[in-house]
Amino acid sequence: MPKSKILETLLQLQTEKRHQFDLLFFRRLFRLSKLMFPSWSSLTSLLFVTLLAIQLLLQYIIYQVGQIPSQYFLVLGQKNLSAFQQLAWVSILIILANSFVKSASDYISAQLYIVWRRNIGESMHSFYWNENNFYETNVKYSLIDNPDQRMTQDIDKMCLMMSNTAATLAISPFTIGYYFYQTYSNTGYEGPLIVLAYFVVGSIINKLLMTPVVNLTYQQEKLEGDFRFKHVSVRVNSEAIAFMRGKDMESKQMDRSLLQLIGIQLRLALVQFPLQFSSNSFSYLGSIVSYLILAFPIFFSTRYDSLTPAELSALISQNAFVTIYLIFCFSDLINLAVDAASIAGHAHRVGLLMDALTSGKKKPSDAAHMAVSESRALLVNARRSSPAGESSLQVENPVFVEEGRPAIRLVDVTLSVPSVRGTDNRVLLRGLNFEVVQGRRVLITGPSGCGKSSLFRLLCDLWSASSGQIERYVPIGPHSLLFVPQEPYLGDGSDSLRQLISYPLRPVGGFEESRKVRSILTTLNLVFLLEWVSNDLDERPVEWRWQQRASRGEQQRIMLARLLFHRAPFALLDESTSALDEEMESLVYQQLQEASITYISVAHRSSIRRFHDVELKLSHDGSWTVVSIEENGDQRALSDE
Repeated sequence: MPKSKILETLLQLQTEKRHQFDLLFFRRLFRLSKLMFPSWSSLTSLLFVTLLAIQLLLQYIIYQVGQIPSQYFLVLGQKNLSAFQQLAWVSILIILANSFVKSASDYISAQLYIVWRRNIGESMHSFYWNENNFYETNVKYSLIDNPDQRMTQDIDKMCLMMSNTAATLAISPFTIGYYFYQTYSNTGYEGPLIVLAYFVVGSIINKLLMTPVVNLTYQQEKLEGDFRFKHVSVRVNSEAIAFMRGKDMESKQMDRSLLQLIGIQLRLALVQFPLQFSSNSFSYLGSIVSYLILAFPIFFSTRYDSLTPAELSALISQNAFVTIYLIFCFSDLINLAVDAASIAGHAHRVGLLMDALTSGKKKPSDAAHMAVSESRALLVNARRSSPAGESSLQVENPVFVEEGRPAIRLVDVTLSVPSVRGTDNRVLLRGLNFEVVQGRRVLITGPSGCGKSSLFRLLCDLWSASSGQIERYVPIGPHSLLFVPQEPYLGDGSDSLRQLISYPLRPVGGFEESRKVRSILTTLNLVFLLEWVSNDLDERPVEWRWQQRASRGEQQRIMLARLLFHRAPFALLDESTSALDEEMESLVYQQLQEASITYISVAHRSSIRRFHDVELKLSHDGSWTVVSIEENGDQRALSDE
């Protein structure tokens, strides 16, 4: 079976055993930065430039604040009252200015975090919903853990930490350069060299201590996602668990998931301890190093011998601030190692998902030829057409196909389970020749696991054929070919009743649409749904959700109401009436026939055979047989393999 590009990328990404602060991290960070800064004139670029300007102003004010103690030493030593009073007022104004500019910096950082999260989130959503990436990532291959967590929590944490550290990193070259020069002017070349050596040693030590933190941060976020998913699974399936008395098993599995997470967190705390110890040590040792640097010109030169004690105290205070702040700038970079390790862990998770979603996936064209040619489509009165796999967001008229004309033709098609490791898996169908023809209703039967639902995946272009030819004459979507699953999907359960019935399209509203929805609800005995929403089709549930209140059979009828609402000419029913009684099931099929909907059903009840014209029998060995269903219930073979 030919591999899609996304599968090749997933297999390559899965070989990454460890995630480190390395070149791969910087490559992924660079790709993410293109989403964070779409252009030079984008809002994030303007915010970042504004933040840099505010940070530069803040550094100037901080320098003025640092000079205040030395001025106090001088005026107090000289016992100058008027100068002291003037200095007190100036000090208050400088402190207030520092507080205002610092608050402005924090505000801009918060805005930058929000816009970064929006930009990356929207872009990742675009990648996620492109073609069938969401399906291949979650279902078809599912080699990336918790993509939902990567697009929510990981993006959020990464953007938050980056907004808190980006300005510091960007402004550091300017502040370090300035205070490096000031330290050189006050202490000679010895001072800057000692500080530089101090920083280099600290950086090397922290780099060595940082590597295991990055990898464990990555693993912790994975287990956080697994733990959250377990809770969501229990919440969604609480009734089934209660029926099956599965609380003991679920409790053990939930505890096991928690203990795995706690184990990683304990390991992470353990490896963070030496990193924190190193960062804190270099921070506090910096003050001692600054005074060692100041000792050189005082004890080993005659540069300050002519100064009075008051002047020397003021000079020591001034020089100490310059030297300490230079060390602080370097120490601040060293302290960022903890945040940088966490950023790297989150960036690897987000970047890995982005690599997979933007891997340039294309449909294989050498194995199964997909013909969607308008010149060959044989469409009559096609008020609307769209590319295969796409649909309008608004309800419109369906596509109509002339009676007896094919919508999809399979020629000598072989279908296998999608490969995850690059080798073909079990063959489901061999050499299938089959047509979806307007007006011919097909019943698909066979033992469990023989490929009935998989054939629907092929017809809906979710899976690719191993070999053979697939010709499509209608697009896939609610206007032409609509799939109704056995497991009802009602969204997040908070949609209005009108939105629930018109899904996946946007309702247009108005009297005619309301009359149509109410008529369908009446036909399928779903009028009581109106009572739940006070007879208002546009009222949204507040204190309950549709899937919580509606039974399984009621949910299946809601799904079938969608089909009658859209009146798609072709429908794929994957055991869509399994929870209905036979009387309601018969009513549904009668309504589909009256609506001239050509349906292909997967079902096990013999009672619905009379609503079909042809039976496609599938077997475990990949063979198949097509038989005609006569009115008296007899069968007549049409073709087989």
